[in-house]
Amino acid sequence: DGSATASVSGGIGPYTYLWDDPANQTSMTANGLCLGVAGVTVTDNNGCTSISYIYVDSVVMSVQEFALEIDIVVYPNPSTGEVNIRFANTKDKELSITVYDLSGKLIHEDVMREKHTDVFTMDLSQHKNGIYFIRVIDENSNVVAKKISLMR
Repeated sequence: DGSATASVSGGIGPYTYLWDDPANQTSMTANGLCLGVAGVTVTDNNGCTSISYIYVDSVVMSVQEFALEIDIVVYPNPSTGEVNIRFANTKDKELSITVYDLSGKLIHEDVMREKHTDVFTMDLSQHKNGIYFIRVIDENSNVVAKKISLMR
């Protein structure tokens, strides 16, 4: 899970915090943030407010370091639209495949049932050039994520 800490300067303390995440966290540091844009509203003792936004991308990319029960290779990267995912050690597992844009918006979703092939192909050509995150989750909640660039 991603986390972020608000660093406040100016105004009159104490400060209150309100994160725009699903938990509506109210501390200086928000934990468990999902991929995408997260905002925090900081209010000082005089009632003055400031809103700041960050982009959380370490959620997807850092999970890969911890859960290597499944292994994937994404190619070609960069791609013009057709993307292949080669799987290792996953034939007997059901896999969920999701693709997110940089804003955290889900743009593609698939499920591969047990006894699937070693290579899965998807067409992302209808989407704009840019960076996307492919996330694969198995039935045991092991996660692997890869970054893919679309360029035409």
